[in-house]
Amino acid sequence: FHRTSNHIERLNRELKRRSKVIGVFPNEASVIRIMGSVLMDVHETFASVHNYGYPTKLLQSIDDYIPQLKEIADEQLKLLAA
Repeated sequence: FHRTSNHIERLNRELKRRSKVIGVFPNEASVIRIMGSVLMDVHETFASVHNYGYPTKLLQSIDDYIPQLKEIADEQLKLLAA
């Protein structure tokens, strides 16, 4: 059985593509928000459609960051409402 890093490479390309669209980020929290949203999207897609061949450790590490990302998103919604 041969393991490849195709999943990680694809994820990195998607993160790079999204960051290039924005260009310059105003602060660290904005980087975390956009990258977190990409990671959550990838996680939800693979978790709901299929989990075959997707690295379990990567899914677990994404799960570890979801509460923090949701907290940041809630803070941003509060700032927008103010």
